[in-house]
Amino acid sequence: MNAGAQHYWRPTNRQTAHPVLRAEKREAARLKLQQRVAARRDKDRGRQEVLRKAERAERQTEQSIIKATVNSGRQKQDGDHISMGRIVLDTKHQSRRDNPVVMLEQLEKVRADARRNGYSLGALVLRNKHGRGVVVIAEEDYANLVQGVLGHA
Repeated sequence: MNAGAQHYWRPTNRQTAHPVLRAEKREAARLKLQQRVAARRDKDRGRQEVLRKAERAERQTEQSIIKATVNSGRQKQDGDHISMGRIVLDTKHQSRRDNPVVMLEQLEKVRADARRNGYSLGALVLRNKHGRGVVVIAEEDYANLVQGVLGHA
């Protein structure tokens, strides 16, 4: 037998395998199964559920009144959606709240993003854990919106 070759064995019957090779294959399969089980166990189901609900909230906003932008706001910082060609909306899914809470810094951020990208108005769409949405607009923007609507009438 050659000392450099691992597991050189020629069986008399081709259907039989070397016992050491068989044990190594079993061990490799067992390790692979353990890795798959560990990966499945390490997934954060709660976080995945929150992400699914946030995506659903954005889709729901898109379906109701809005044309979606490409690559939402993460790369271009331009909000999630554009409504009527002039209002930038950013959807926030508040998955643990019955009553959405307005965070003014988020409202200011979407307003700044809208102005930076040439739109006249920025607003938040807050969705609660039941999927109900509320649009939050700053008072100055609301006045401009009403003036624009009434001015065209």
